[in-house]
Amino acid sequence: MSARGFFSLGIFVLFAFPLRAEGPQGVAVYPFAAKGGADGATAEALSSLFSLKLQEASGVRIVAEDVIKDLARQQALEQQCGTEACQIDLAKQVHAQKLVRGELLKVGGAYYVTALVLDLSSKKTLFTDKVTGAEGELPQLAENLGERVAAFLSGKELPPRFESVLLLNGASTAPALQIVPAVADVPETTSAAAPAFWQGGMVEVPAGEFWYGCDRKKDPECGKNDLLAKPFSLKAFRIDRTEVSVADFSKCVGAGACKEPETGPPCNWRKPGRENDPVNCVSAKAAEAYCRWRGKRLPSEAEWEKAARGEDGRKFPWGDDPPSCQLANTLNCGNGTMPVGSLPAGASPYGALDMAGNIWEWTTGTGEPYVWKGGAWTNYAQHARSSFRRWDDPGPQNGGVGFRCAESLTPIQIRNSRKQ
Repeated sequence: MSARGFFSLGIFVLFAFPLRAEGPQGVAVYPFAAKGGADGATAEALSSLFSLKLQEASGVRIVAEDVIKDLARQQALEQQCGTEACQIDLAKQVHAQKLVRGELLKVGGAYYVTALVLDLSSKKTLFTDKVTGAEGELPQLAENLGERVAAFLSGKELPPRFESVLLLNGASTAPALQIVPAVADVPETTSAAAPAFWQGGMVEVPAGEFWYGCDRKKDPECGKNDLLAKPFSLKAFRIDRTEVSVADFSKCVGAGACKEPETGPPCNWRKPGRENDPVNCVSAKAAEAYCRWRGKRLPSEAEWEKAARGEDGRKFPWGDDPPSCQLANTLNCGNGTMPVGSLPAGASPYGALDMAGNIWEWTTGTGEPYVWKGGAWTNYAQHARSSFRRWDDPGPQNGGVGFRCAESLTPIQIRNSRKQ
């Protein structure tokens, strides 16, 4: 695609909007760097479209960009401000609080567009995202990435990631790359390494009806809080194959996007040898922050239940037989949590692990803001039934509650899955 289809961004665009009540905040967007086979004019034009969509989707206000241009010219930085340190310094001079920087990488016929959000006070990466497509899809890539970054900055659910029609149809070939922009240009920022992109580690749950809730005719152990069984339809989605581990969560803490969990006796955080156990002692808000950092979200209660039991209304992920310690880590199976994915025999119909026992999991509830699902190693087997639910607030010290993340599927992703 020619850069003529875009229009120039100039050196810098500054967006200002109230992130806090005490005064105006700013988000400075620096033109994207061109990498690989991408040319600079196309990268600059693409960052212009990205910035416009960021403004539109987040409702931010543009501060006159000639102020930024004049500042860069006065300091002879127009051609020399390629490092993170230089860009941070320039953004601070115009009183911005965050910096968005990114890159356009071309490999073969595929384009990879990456953006990250830096906090200027801590110099930590708050969010990183990437979209992939062919040359003819560059405008859609820029707009989708702008919408996703805007959703992060606004604290909203991220829209689905763009899926390339041209690449899926074989018009171009996209190598399976893990692209992270170079955020470590300066030594003091290396602790804020951008997160990896999680392409794997999830299972897909197809659209359609399933039996949602507890059938009191079939199951005499239905709890008083269980929903009455009924057919319920969901759109297709993906959910993490396992619960989020301590090692997973530590990456978010290291990036400055998550706060450290509690470290009391029931908590796995900072306990040697528990790096692969599920992270616990986290609130629903902390779980949402992690999923948002990954570009995902908490599963809804209905999504979680379908992923756990499939469509046939079974009591447990594996069927109606009560759990054994080879199927689920429930009371009397051990003295605590187990590493995530330790019991593959207890997998759900879609391949999700640990959906019964080990630790309760946060979901967004049906009728309540948040609901726990799945039971824990401290509970009896009946609490591990897929329909069982609780919604009392555990507080940060509860060692029996963790989470996993989910994401919605676009029509293109669904179509691609059907071809496989």
